[in-house]
Amino acid sequence: MRNIDIARAAEESALAWLKRFGYLTSYQLAMLLTDKSRHKSKAAVIRLAQYTLKRLETGGFVVSKKQTCHPSYYALSPAGCRRINADVKFAKDALRYITNHRNWANSVAVFSHCQKYVFWTEKEILRGLAPFKVLGKKMPDTLYSSGKTYAWIEIEASKKSNKDLRNTVNWLLGVAFPPFFDNENDEWSYCTPAVSGSNGAVIGAVMFIAVDKTATSLKRRIEEEAIRLNKHKQLQQLLDDERILFYSEDEAQQVLKFPL
Repeated sequence: MRNIDIARAAEESALAWLKRFGYLTSYQLAMLLTDKSRHKSKAAVIRLAQYTLKRLETGGFVVSKKQTCHPSYYALSPAGCRRINADVKFAKDALRYITNHRNWANSVAVFSHCQKYVFWTEKEILRGLAPFKVLGKKMPDTLYSSGKTYAWIEIEASKKSNKDLRNTVNWLLGVAFPPFFDNENDEWSYCTPAVSGSNGAVIGAVMFIAVDKTATSLKRRIEEEAIRLNKHKQLQQLLDDERILFYSEDEAQQVLKFPL
């Protein structure tokens, strides 16, 4: 393939990813553009992303928001939307509301792609394009799957109120992982995931990522709330089976294997 064809393919791919995510940093886009058969180093694919974004911005197909000491963010322009036959609405206010919450949701989705999982971005979930949009009045921030079992991601960017904690515990133990009677052991169990969404989609795990200092005590507070509701045994069963996972910001970065 000629260099000009490679560059063109990278541009088309970059525009398609920006449509799915709303906005991305150059590093996130580099991870999405990585082709291990061609790119021998992380530095090479980062350069590819940077050159691709520079060409697209010069051509008026993307817009950017550059901040001192922070990553630069890129999104589709109206011309970029037209180039890939996307609705121009995808360019509307794309860079007006950049949040730590969306940054993390995007990073988890990028990680899912790198691990070859099927995934849905926060933007796609909000548009109703994922197998789950709302389940028991809760909406995931990101979803990824390796089959019909899904990882439900919750990005926690602020401290939960006591009411929210109670609702979260009830949702985990009554909706995400409803109880069933285990005849073999003659007891109630909570390790069968809920069946919901399209094509018999089920939740295999719920992952909480606390990205704000006020949210780092989330696991302890949920455990305390479960004790108050007399549901700690059920919660502990799910924690032991790694159906419910908690990560701090630092822990999540190690799991994701790359920074925001």
